Amino acid sequence: MRGIIFTEFTTFAEEAFGMVAVQDALDRCDLASGGGYTAVGNYPYAELEAILTALLAAHPDVDAEKALYDFGFWLAGRFKTLYASFFAPHDNAMSFLDSIDGHIHTEVRKLHPDAVPPQVLLARETDDRYHLTYQSHRPLAAVAIGLTAGSLAAFGGDWTITASETTEGGRAMTLIMTRDKAT
Repeated sequence: MRGIIFTEFTTFAEEAFGMVAVQDALDRCDLASGGGYTAVGNYPYAELEAILTALLAAHPDVDAEKALYDFGFWLAGRFKTLYASFFAPHDNAMSFLDSIDGHIHTEVRKLHPDAVPPQVLLARETDDRYHLTYQSHRPLAAVAIGLTAGSLAAFGGDWTITASETTEGGRAMTLIMTRDKAT
């Protein structure tokens, strides 16, 4: 798994739980990397899962799916800042979301041939209703839902996720997005 996800997750977790809580979680985990991540590195998904599990053990009032969704929403804003060139050509959320699999993930694979990004496909039902599907070998559908919601918000928020179905233990999901009607 790309190191940028790890570096951004630890930054998010520091904002959400505090630096001490994140360091305590890292100390409690037996991580092959030692918990020292770089954005360009590659790390096993199991380490991200271990860090999240350790954080949640210390914060039993926090729901794992909600934490992953919040991370995804937050990450959309970070990606808009870090990778503005991927957002700039698009004047609306649907155009951007449609570019993820065919353009963004293609560029990721060019830079990192060992990368295995999820498949993210957008299908238009009508001008006001779209379906987004996510398929991955990692159970991060909640992150994908948050990323989608954050991307919708980044382009003005005139779309709402009206339904979502997560399957395969979080490895697949389908979202239905509808355009908010002006009153």
